[in-house]
Amino acid sequence: MTKKKSMRSVNEPKKLLDHQEENRDSKQQPKSVVDKSVEKSQLQMLKSMNERLSKEKVEIEKEKKDLEMELERLEKEVTELSESSFYIKQEKEENGKVIFELVKKIEESVEKENDLLMKIDGLVEELVREEKDVEMLTQ
Repeated sequence: MTKKKSMRSVNEPKKLLDHQEENRDSKQQPKSVVDKSVEKSQLQMLKSMNERLSKEKVEIEKEKKDLEMELERLEKEVTELSESSFYIKQEKEENGKVIFELVKKIEESVEKENDLLMKIDGLVEELVREEKDVEMLTQ
């Protein structure tokens, strides 16, 4: 035997399953006081979280600005130190050259002084000999 499928007419409402019917009913019914309360509390919680996050964002932006200013200050300081380091190295080189020249002049002066001392010694010896000669002649 074959079963005939029941044919519903176009005007007959479609039969819904139980859970579909509940969903349809919940959509059609006005929201309950509990639902509204829950939504209100969730909304307040979201607002509170939003305010907190906004404050944190402002603090983070302030911190970021402070850090950027500190970074800029440190970069400027590094630049100044690099420049002064360059000038110090340059001065050190110049001072080294001046010291080298002064040492050279001192060595030349010492050499001249030694030459003069040797000449003086020679003259003193010559004087002593002449004095002895004069003494011998006068006796």
